[in-house]
Amino acid sequence: MTKGSWMLAVVVVAAAALAALPGCRTEVICPAGQTACGESCRSFQTDPANCGACGHTCAAGEVCSAGSCSLCAASCTSARGCVNEVCLPDLEVACYASGAVQALAGDLSPVGPPRAVDGGPVALAPLDGRTWVAHSYPSPTIRSVDLAGAVSPSLPLGGGDLEMVRAHAGAYGRPGALLYVSDVTPSTLVVVDPAAALAGAAGAVVDEVDLHRVAGNGENPKGIAFAGGKAYVALYGDAFLGDYAHGQAVSVVQLPTAACATPPCATVLKTISLQGVPGAADAPGLPFPSGAVAVGSSVYVTLANLKLGGGYYGTPAGPGKLLVVDTAAGDALSVVQLPGCENPGAIAAAGTRLWIACGGTGAAMPVDLSGPVPVPAAPVATGVTSGGIAICNGMGYVTDQWSGTVVRFDPAGALPNLTMPGVCPVYPPGTGFAWAADVACAP
Repeated sequence: MTKGSWMLAVVVVAAAALAALPGCRTEVICPAGQTACGESCRSFQTDPANCGACGHTCAAGEVCSAGSCSLCAASCTSARGCVNEVCLPDLEVACYASGAVQALAGDLSPVGPPRAVDGGPVALAPLDGRTWVAHSYPSPTIRSVDLAGAVSPSLPLGGGDLEMVRAHAGAYGRPGALLYVSDVTPSTLVVVDPAAALAGAAGAVVDEVDLHRVAGNGENPKGIAFAGGKAYVALYGDAFLGDYAHGQAVSVVQLPTAACATPPCATVLKTISLQGVPGAADAPGLPFPSGAVAVGSSVYVTLANLKLGGGYYGTPAGPGKLLVVDTAAGDALSVVQLPGCENPGAIAAAGTRLWIACGGTGAAMPVDLSGPVPVPAAPVATGVTSGGIAICNGMGYVTDQWSGTVVRFDPAGALPNLTMPGVCPVYPPGTGFAWAADVACAP
C-alpha cells in the first residue's frame, strides 16, 4: 500500500467512527424566523405541527398564531388579530333600527355577533378599550361595549334625543377623559364620568350646560369639537318641528380646569350666529351646522346649506360649506365652498386631511389642510347616502343613512371601493329601514 493510499484509508475509517458515535449529528442551519426540529426547519410562530416548540401540535380547528394554538385566529380576519382569544375588531357600526353595535374587520366581515344596546344608537365614541354609545329613541341613554362584547349599565339622561358623544381629556380637574353628549330636547351639553357610568354609580353626570340663547328655542346641538380648553358645539336648529330660525350657530363653552362641585360649572362664553355670515348658506337656505372636528387651533364645522322642501328643511340650496373657526385669532370665521358635496354632515380628520360625508351626493370629500387655507379635492363616490365617516388604519369607511350598508374606500385611491350591504339589519322587517347611523375606529 502506498503512503497516499494508507492515509486515505485512515481518514475514511476515522470519519466512519465519528459518525457512529452516539449524539453526533449533522448541524442544521435554519433561516431567520425558523428553528431546527430534527433535520427540518420549522416556524414556531405559524407551524401547527410545531407551534411554539418542536412537536407541539395544534388541535383540529386551531391555527398556530404568534407561537400559540388558537381557535380565535382561525376565524379572525381583523388586522389587529386576537388577544386572549378575543378577535379585536378594526371598526364598529351603530345599527339604529335594530338597537345594536356591530364590530367589523377592515374587510367589513363581522367580528362576532351584534352587541345589543339601547334603542336608536346614533353616535359612537371610543375610549380606553370601550366604545360609548349615545341613543336617541325611545329614550336618551348612553352605555358602552367592550372589545369582548360586554355591555355596561345604561345611564339615562334627561330630554328626548341624543345626537353626539365625544371623549375629551383636560378639564374638570380629571386626569382621564370625560364624555360630552349633545342632548337635543333640553338643548344642553352633558358631561359624564365614564368610570362612574361604567360602574352604575351615582354622580356619573358631572355637569350639564344650557345652550339656549332664548328659553324654549330649539337649538338642537350636534357635533362637538375641542380646542384651547373650550368645547365648540354645532347648533343645527330644529328642522323637523318648524323651529327653523333657531340654531344656525356655534356655541363656545369654556370648560373648567377644576372639579365641578355644584353644576353648572362650564360656561357659555358666546354663541356665534351663522346667519348673515358671508357664504355660510345660499338663499333661501340656512347653514344648518352639523359635524365638527378640531385640528390644531382650528375648528371645522360642516354646513348642510338646506332650504325648505317637503315641509321641512331637507333640500340642498346649493353645495355644502365648511366653516373654519380660527381659535387662535379670537374665533375668526371663514367659509370654504365644497363643490360636488351636497348636504355634508359627519367629518373626520386624518393627518393633514379632512374627510366629509356628503349625504346629498353619495360621496366622501377630502379637504387638504397642508396649506394656508383648506382646499377641497374631488369627492370620492361611495354609492350610498353617506352618513357616518371614519378613517381607520389608513382606510376610509362611510355608512348609509337609510340602509344597513357600509362602504370602505381607499383615501389614497389605489384600491376600489368595497361595499357590504346588510351590516345592519332591516327592522321592522319589510320596511327597508336599517340606518347604519355611525362608524368609529375600534378602541
